[in-house]
Parts: sequence; structure tokens; C-alpha cells
Amino acid sequence: MTNPKSVIIIGAGMAGLSAGCYAQMNGFDSQIFEMGDKAGGVCTSWKRGDYTINGSMHWLVGSAPNVKMHQMWLELGAIQDKMLVNHDLFFVLKNPGGKDFHFYTNIDRLESYLNHIAPEDKDEITDFIKAVRTFIEYDLPTEKAQELFGLFDGLKLIFTEFPMLMEAIKWSRISITDFVKRLKNPLLKTAFLAFWHPEMVMTTIIVTLAWLHKRTAGYPMGGSGAFIQSVVERYQQLGGYIDYHSKVEKIITYDDNAVGIQLANGKQYFADYIISAADGYTTIFKMLGGNYIDDTIKQVYTSFKPFPSIFYIALGIDEAFDELESTVVGYNLPLLKPLKIGNTVHERATVQIYNFDPTLAPKGKTLMTCFLATDYDSWEELYHQREQYEAAKDKVLSDFIENLLLHFPHITDKIEMKDCSTPMTYKNYTGNFRGSYEGWLPTPEASKIHIKKTLPKLHRFYMIGHWVETGGGLPPAAMSGRNVIQLICNQENKKFKSYISSVEAVML
Repeated sequence: MTNPKSVIIIGAGMAGLSAGCYAQMNGFDSQIFEMGDKAGGVCTSWKRGDYTINGSMHWLVGSAPNVKMHQMWLELGAIQDKMLVNHDLFFVLKNPGGKDFHFYTNIDRLESYLNHIAPEDKDEITDFIKAVRTFIEYDLPTEKAQELFGLFDGLKLIFTEFPMLMEAIKWSRISITDFVKRLKNPLLKTAFLAFWHPEMVMTTIIVTLAWLHKRTAGYPMGGSGAFIQSVVERYQQLGGYIDYHSKVEKIITYDDNAVGIQLANGKQYFADYIISAADGYTTIFKMLGGNYIDDTIKQVYTSFKPFPSIFYIALGIDEAFDELESTVVGYNLPLLKPLKIGNTVHERATVQIYNFDPTLAPKGKTLMTCFLATDYDSWEELYHQREQYEAAKDKVLSDFIENLLLHFPHITDKIEMKDCSTPMTYKNYTGNFRGSYEGWLPTPEASKIHIKKTLPKLHRFYMIGHWVETGGGLPPAAMSGRNVIQLICNQENKKFKSYISSVEAVML
């Protein structure tokens, strides 16, 4: 009997954990090296007093069994013990002096509402809603890695999902800014720019609404930390091992084969395959010294835009907020005093009020969070001047709370926990290029280029995660981990295996 082939995985984020789980399911001996003190990467939570701060998760595509992706989450042990919440509202746009705008998750209700408030935009609304309905009817294949598609697979996809493919092609060429330019109603314009980055493709909104309408993009109670811990436990139950506080500085190659890694402490480890779920720039240009690149890689890392760096605010409030409807992403508020963060000025901000997740705060109290885009360079410069850096953080937090109290004056004396993170927090904690929190931004330009999981002339090496899957989010990260083990199984002439454990999730 031969010894199992070994796999080293760099990074214990969602992509790395997924690759580890499927490696173990398929008889490989895997080991994950994580530079931090816990798994998850951006998909994480942390404690501040009696509050648990949800680091990233708003919705989970595949939370219900009516899409194929659900099977993957069961295989990863991610949702078996989770209560899943589906919201009727995606977000609410607060409109001083007028009626608030409600972005509903039910597409029929949304269509009626949009036509009621913006009859002058009926044609654009009809076109947009038609695209969402098209995506509702279809489910992209997730069982097989695209790299293994043959002619028959391609033809089957074209014939069975042709309408969806045509809509995807059409809307992937249109940015949110392009679409907003077509609209006449000012409130509708503001709403479409309220949450998404204006350079993102419209497909992002369309597919998200399709999933929300089907009630297959619910929120797992407990948020990011509880979710990722379930996957960690699944990996460990399968026999995998995570080395924490183990920063990889170099990927060791021999005759253009990846054969091992070297840690910051000088220790070396060797395996049959090396998979990097770490930051793409660090992997290619530092761990591998820029020795395995081509024109496409150069183009990606010089012209693609990453998701913006963010300033993240979390507040613990001695208030239940029972009177507010729950939402997927929150309440978009006008800032009566513009908020400057680094070199970015905000006139609106979206606050998520977790009145639907009692696990994040003591009884009768609520966690409130806010993501705010900012530039990276100004925070990097400040970081080396610690007093100014801390003062800048405190100023943003103070100015934000001042704005918040104009909308919620009754909580003036009820804010009992304050926390914030800057782009440098994300850079230090995850290693992400320029402090980005989700990899490459899905712009019309980025959607034209397929980023490979391999590097030119380097064998037995793969990259997974957000730097090879444009668009961000947990599903692409997890799928890239699943798919790469399919590729390795194919290389080893093994049949890919996957299986689930335990019971189904509970839907609310």
C-alpha cells in the first residue's frame, strides 16, 4: 500500500479550508499553514466585551436546498447546525423630507414598488426585472470544475441555460454607473448607488436579487465566526491539521515544480502539491519572487481594481431596536455632516442593525456595524506615525457617531462598545493586497479575463480564492477550493469524492 499524496495549503480562509476538507475527503494528507491565530481570514468575528462583532457575512448563497451550491455547504459542514434568517428587505434608503426607499427581496413586490415610485423609468425597470427573473429560473452547474469541462459540457450548458447566458453577457458589460445614467428618478439613482460599488457590473445586483428572491441567500445565525468555526471543525474531523502563527515567506521550487514552503522562522515543509489560498500579489511576487508570470498576470496586477479598502465600525448599543424591520445589509443614512475617512468623503452610510441575531449581543442589546470605503495610501502613511494614526481613527469614529445620533437620538447614552478597523488592520490580519477585503472588483473590464489557478511553467502548484475568482464572497472562495482538488484528482487519475455529514440546517 502506497502512502497518500501530500498537500500543503497556505492560508486558512474559506478557500484554504475548503481545499483542505476536499483534500481529506479524497485521501490526500493535507496541512494548512495560517499566519494568524485563528482561521477564517476576512470571514471572521471577534469579541469586544459582551459583544461579538460579525466581520463580514450578510448573506450566504446556497443556504437553502433549491440550488446546487447548497450541497457544497453541507459537505463542508458549514450550515448543519445553523438557524438561517431570510429577510424581506435588502436595505432601506432613508430619505429626509420624503418617503424612505425600500429595496425588497421579493422580485414581484420590488417591481411593483419601483414602478410606483419611478413610473418615468418603467422601461429600464422592466429590463432590469426581466434579467433577475431569468436568473431565478436557472442554476449554474457547480458539481464540476470549469477547467475539466469538455465539449459536451459546454454544449449542454449553452443549450440548457442559453437565456441566462445571454443575460449574463449583456449585463456583465454594463456597470452600475452606466445603468444609473439611464434612470431619470433621483431617488432610484441614489438607491442603486447606495450599497454597491459604482464600477461593479450590474450582474452583481441581478444575481444577488435572484438568490434572495428564491430564499437561498439567508443569513446563518452567529455570523462569520460561528460559520467558519463549523468548517474548521469539519476539516479537523476529516483528519486535517492547521498550523497557526505560521507565516509562509517562500514557496520552494525545484526544476519548475513547487515542492515545499519556508516559514518566516526558517522551517521548511515539503509536499507533493502546494496550494496558495493567500494574497495573490504576495504569492506571485514575494513567495515565488515574480519568477512565474506572463502578460496576463502583469495585466491583472497592474490594471485590475481590487475591492476598496474599508474602515469598519462596530458599536454595541443598549437598545433592542425591535421597531425596525430586519434587512440583509442595513439602513442607508444621509450624513448631515459629511464624513471624511482618509482621502474619501462620504455623504451617506449604510448601518447594519443586528436586531435579528441575538447571539451577537446580550439580551435586549444590539450590535450595529458599518462598512465605509476609504483609500489605502493615506492609512498606510499614517500607520507609521502611531499617535496620528490612532487620532485619525478616533476622529472618524467620533464623527460617525455624531452623525448616527442625528438619526437615533434616543441612543445617545446607550453606546457601550466602540470598535473600528482600518485598511491597515485588514492588511496586517489577512495580508490582502492594499488592504482589500474581497479581491478583484467585478468591473466590465475584469469580467473579460479568466484568471487561471495555475502559473505559467510552474507545476504541482495552484492558487485559489478571491485573487483568481473575481467578484468576492464566500461561494467563489469555497468553490475554488473544491475545484482545485478536482484538478489534482484528475492529475492523479483519481475519481473525485465528496460527502456530507450530520443533519440539515433550519430555515426561518
